[in-house]
Amino acid sequence: MKKINVLLADDSPVFRTGLKSLLEAEADIAVAGEADNGQETVELARKLLPKVVIMVATMRGLNVLETARQISNEVPGTRVLVLFHNGDDNYLHQLAEAGATGYRLKQTTAADLIKGVHQSKGREQFSTPIVH
Repeated sequence: MKKINVLLADDSPVFRTGLKSLLEAEADIAVAGEADNGQETVELARKLLPKVVIMVATMRGLNVLETARQISNEVPGTRVLVLFHNGDDNYLHQLAEAGATGYRLKQTTAADLIKGVHQSKGREQFSTPIVH
């Protein structure tokens, strides 16, 4: 079985560790790398070519919009899933323009997040897609 490679990006090592444990409990998901800022996320996405990048909206360095834009432009096969506390329609529109594929609230359930990663196998949007 081919695994879905995921790149995690968050400036909190504790959050990344928890998320990594959660994702790697799934037989078909592997965490290919971890980043703690926007620039490192872009660099690792170029190098690792993950199927999915899961990143939080509040990282150091490059902001999430520029990070998503660069990944979308430079690693077109990679889907970007953004986690944030609460977003408004204007912010979601900006994320969509930057190339993010979907979003989840940071308070989402583990099952919902895993569902979003599994949906990256095909061409369909995440279940919480960003609508242009």
